[in-house]
Amino acid sequence: MRNAAAAGPSQSRTMKSVWKYEAVASAETIRELARDYLTIVYPIFPVFHSPTFMQNIEAGLYTAHRPFFVTTMVVCAVVSARLRHGAGLPHAHTDPETIVPSTEAFYAAAVNAFPKDLSTAREFEYKRAKALLAIFCLQQTDIVSLHTHLGDYVTLSMNDGFYDEARWPINLPQSEVQERRRLFWSTYTLEIFTAITWGGLVRHRQSMSSVAYPAETEDDEHITGTQCIVTPGAVSFLRGWNATTDLYRILEYLVDRARTQRVHGGDQMAGYMAGLWQPAIGPSTTDILALVEDIQAALPAQFKTVPPMTGDSKRDRYGFQAANLTLTVQTIKMLLAGAEESSIEHRCSIAGQLVHALASIPTAYVAAISVPMLHHMASVGHLLAGVIHSPLNQLSLLQIRSVLLTMADLISSLELALSSSADISAKLKQHVTIIDKHVHDLSLAWNPNALQSEQLASQFVPEQNTLPPELFNVDPNPAPVPDALQDWTFAFSPDHQQQLRSDLTQAWPFELETFGGYESFWDLQDTAGASGTAPIGTTHWTGQGS
Repeated sequence: MRNAAAAGPSQSRTMKSVWKYEAVASAETIRELARDYLTIVYPIFPVFHSPTFMQNIEAGLYTAHRPFFVTTMVVCAVVSARLRHGAGLPHAHTDPETIVPSTEAFYAAAVNAFPKDLSTAREFEYKRAKALLAIFCLQQTDIVSLHTHLGDYVTLSMNDGFYDEARWPINLPQSEVQERRRLFWSTYTLEIFTAITWGGLVRHRQSMSSVAYPAETEDDEHITGTQCIVTPGAVSFLRGWNATTDLYRILEYLVDRARTQRVHGGDQMAGYMAGLWQPAIGPSTTDILALVEDIQAALPAQFKTVPPMTGDSKRDRYGFQAANLTLTVQTIKMLLAGAEESSIEHRCSIAGQLVHALASIPTAYVAAISVPMLHHMASVGHLLAGVIHSPLNQLSLLQIRSVLLTMADLISSLELALSSSADISAKLKQHVTIIDKHVHDLSLAWNPNALQSEQLASQFVPEQNTLPPELFNVDPNPAPVPDALQDWTFAFSPDHQQQLRSDLTQAWPFELETFGGYESFWDLQDTAGASGTAPIGTTHWTGQGS
């Protein structure tokens, strides 16, 4: 970003003649929100050269330069939304209760000041603003606007060849080169994430782009107008950030493979064109997992565990990278598990691993990452929803029960950090109670007069007639089914199956189902199903009673 002395090209001056600055918030509020961006959002979306950014904020460039005004307003919108959704977020400079104006007012100011004719929005600052507007809409779970802003960003990128460094302006300062690289790959990962979660097209194709990764400098102060100073032996937080980008490139490959098989497979492609879409021999699941392990193994120790947040923003950037790496690795494993004919046990195991990984991330990072963290939890729900249609043996049922209960407990612990997670925990615990009642009824049906069955029933069914659903005291370690029933299989009734599937996939404060005519990656996986094809709606057992 150029500083106040370089306001922009002649086109920008023409646009400024029809734009007049109107104050939206005090200079102090804007300054504090900008500082909070560098603490809360920058570690995952480091799209600014932070010294230049704060210099321009302090100089009030947003009052005279329309493109920077748009960017500043959306920065304020993103940060205030994060603070609002993450009540009690530590180490923030701004109290969310005192922010004036509202989050929506900042967003409206940014949108209203953006040129309506995209062909006139030629400055780099407008691309950055569109990416940040998309991030804001992700935070607000406004998926239609999220796709709209991402689409506008792609249009702006196409207009000047932003996807190819060879087409960038010559003699750019190194600080601007690094900003551009960070923006390109930040938006790339955002679009892959949205393609997996809500469907839609992947327009950022790594095979059609030629943009290098950002330099792994220890800090932005080490980036000058002419060089990037990399300190020997020092570990940049961007080392972890670039590794996460590598993982997203793997995710793009998995999305391509799944959609090619789904959309272009089968009889509808018979004819001369069918050969173009025949699946080529590519890396196996084992190969992909080995690649992921290699990426992880090559990382320094700073990125292998998520330490508690310290309040030192420069130190905490490493924790943010470790958290993001953890989530992305588990997403790859879940996609691999769902894309193949994997067993119910394997899917439940992978879902359990992701829940465990989420539980290992300190709550302060969860609050800072905010709503996107819930999207990862929702993906666990989709993975489980893909197996509840299958008859389940005792082990599978208990695995699903365990994952549901762990998810409920984890979400309950996050509710103080994420206001949008309310009520999900209670719904999942209700399903655990229903599962326990099914097993209880099964044991009584087998031997209704046995004392053992009565004891089993008391252990499986918690006292609930005097407690509201959200306070169910579900036993984390239910008693086993009697030996005589070890060979039974269980299938959810159609009504319970429908309700459980709905709560696993739709009880979240956003939609994870089909969007805009496209299916999310999780919907593609559900059609594959897990192994097992017995009829639904009955409980069977093959043991002999006495």
